[in-house]
Amino acid sequence: EVLTFVPWPGSKHGFKALVANHDLAMKLMQAHRDKPMCVGVEDGFREKYQRMGDSLTRASASGIPIGPILDTEMGGISQAANEVGPKLDSVKTILRDQLGLGAEDIVDIPVLYRRRTAKDSVSIGGLFGGEKERMAYEPFTPNSVNMLVASDSVDHATLVIPKPFGPSEGGGSCVFEKHIRQTLAASGNTLFFINDYQTNHVNGGNIHCSTTEMR
Repeated sequence: EVLTFVPWPGSKHGFKALVANHDLAMKLMQAHRDKPMCVGVEDGFREKYQRMGDSLTRASASGIPIGPILDTEMGGISQAANEVGPKLDSVKTILRDQLGLGAEDIVDIPVLYRRRTAKDSVSIGGLFGGEKERMAYEPFTPNSVNMLVASDSVDHATLVIPKPFGPSEGGGSCVFEKHIRQTLAASGNTLFFINDYQTNHVNGGNIHCSTTEMR
């Protein structure tokens, strides 16, 4: 999911569109490449995740610096910039052309994408299967746009947001989460960040996916 709408009192339409932005995520990652990743894996599972998954999953379990991750994964990340980036831009074009939204009505949320390789073994939700599934694009960091918007009125909602586990500023502070909090503060909504790394992210989804699943 790359798009969601949230109440935004005082804006022209009363709401704004949140759109995933790969380039913004990359900019924030590069600016903090000497910092470790925030750890999204619980203590009892870290050894398991250090042995499996892509380099970011291992990094999240280990808290290693970002620089080597970017260097290792740069091919897949660059492909995402070239291919996913324009698709995300096209979403903004549709919002402007068909909903009449202006630039001020569209809010960028940092989500880092990468192209999967044939070596990846962790499922991304079984959407495709076989080689096509392995070579798809996926969020490299948890996708904070894939949130639950629980509205209690036309002017206010509780946003249940996947913790993005981007670069760490120390003391448990995440650069991505800090950016999102600052960006959404003006909306007046209640922000509730939740760790769904193991339950959803490594299985190909985030909070909105699991809250809309049939049981």
